[in-house]
Amino acid sequence: GNEVSGVMFDAMSAALRSEAVEPKARVLRLRANGDVFCTGRERAGRDAVSIRAEVARLIELKRLLRNTSLISIAQVQGDAFGFGFGLAILCDFTLVSSSARL
Repeated sequence: GNEVSGVMFDAMSAALRSEAVEPKARVLRLRANGDVFCTGRERAGRDAVSIRAEVARLIELKRLLRNTSLISIAQVQGDAFGFGFGLAILCDFTLVSSSARL
């Protein structure tokens, strides 16, 4: 289901931070490899402290995506649930196929 792992999550945040410091692109295209856009993310929080840290990471990624100078486009060709849906609606433009489920 193209679940976003912790490593993928950190890589997305790092790429957006890097782009903010030294712009190299004009467009950010989010799309899946396969039939499903994204059905969620790996959850790391198990107690109050780790859940707060995970929420802070989520807020930071959303802030980076919303504040980027890149034109962001989500190509939703399949299911987009939970975190995947959240990513799709944060983009400047979201293109959704007629077979996608949100």
